[in-house]
Amino acid sequence: AFDPESGLSHAMWAIGTEPGGTQLRSFTNVGRSSAVYGALSRPLPPSSAIYVTVVAVNRAGGSSTFYNRVPINVDRTPPVGAVTHVGASNDDSSIVAFPSRIIEADLSAITDLESGLVACRWAVGFEPGMADVLPWATAPLDASSHRPSSTVSGVVPASVGTDAQLNMKSVYTTARCENGAGLSAELISTSAVLLLQPLRKGPGAMVEV
Repeated sequence: AFDPESGLSHAMWAIGTEPGGTQLRSFTNVGRSSAVYGALSRPLPPSSAIYVTVVAVNRAGGSSTFYNRVPINVDRTPPVGAVTHVGASNDDSSIVAFPSRIIEADLSAITDLESGLVACRWAVGFEPGMADVLPWATAPLDASSHRPSSTVSGVVPASVGTDAQLNMKSVYTTARCENGAGLSAELISTSAVLLLQPLRKGPGAMVEV
């Protein structure tokens, strides 16, 4: 702020949940500082919208009030959602099987309603959080919804093992996503089964999917 006639005497600033409000920080005289910072008087709940108000006073005693017209949205929570596998299921819904070396996962349930997703990566491993089956890869984000736009898939490379070695092995898909506030989350699927050879039929055997 400036005043070309009498000059700037001092400025005061405050933070609130509405334009001109002081719910989060009372007005404080900051002299003629060009930048200010300070702690809030109470913690912010998730999805808070805040306004910064500045009152500038000139040497003649006149004042003008300024505040941001568009609220500043504060995001204090990481992305949320679930990672699910896309595959054949038998009567036990906890078992999802892939009848080939192609692993497909659905990440579309991952979202961040406050600041949106800015990046997501995914990988598949024999243990949660690992990438020893499929390496880390970027998951495309929808430009309008800022969430994963479709399912992701990859082919298990031959270097991981033969069909016989991998058959009936459990795998997990892990997604690591970051929101617009820089907060990240690691979301892990339940296990899925690589079904690369015909299932045995008979008493006690797993039913064919």
